[in-house]
Amino acid sequence: MQQTNSFKGIVMLLLCSFIWGTAFVAQSVGADLLGPFSFNGIRSFLGAFFLVPCIAVIDRLSGKPLSFWGTDDSHKRGDLITGGLCCGVLLTIASTLQQTGIAYTSAGKAGFITALYIVIIPILGLLVKSGLSASRSEARRSVEQGGVSVDGEKITDVKKLYAGEALVGDGITLKRGKKSFKKVVMK
Repeated sequence: MQQTNSFKGIVMLLLCSFIWGTAFVAQSVGADLLGPFSFNGIRSFLGAFFLVPCIAVIDRLSGKPLSFWGTDDSHKRGDLITGGLCCGVLLTIASTLQQTGIAYTSAGKAGFITALYIVIIPILGLLVKSGLSASRSEARRSVEQGGVSVDGEKITDVKKLYAGEALVGDGITLKRGKKSFKKVVMK
């Protein structure tokens, strides 16, 4: 079961990377032909055109009645509308700024900047979150004294970072001292 989920996760990440990467080329070409608002309007319409039927089919298959709001509770509906409007405004601003920026640079440079969004986790945070250290200062002392290792490799730099992908699948073995260790896996 674990092996199947791991393989499925890898395939989904590859598919996401492919779609995301090709989208930058399409955005770059689109920036030459349309303004940022026109491009994002068409992009959003196409997304809704394909997603709304998918949502209806998924609701039908799960036995839920077809609902425009997704709930009959008026309090939840108000929260959905408020949250949706806030997310929509922020997403509109972000995608317009991105599309405007792509008009003035190459798709490769835009992809590089986007790759900086990858989750980066500091070693001190891992020690605290895993429960091996009570605080960041305690974790710092442990690293500085040479008492921390990751997968058998001694860590001496308190600024050591790990990409989120290192924690996917089997994860890492984080060890503090001689007897305290944890398996750290991102789900």
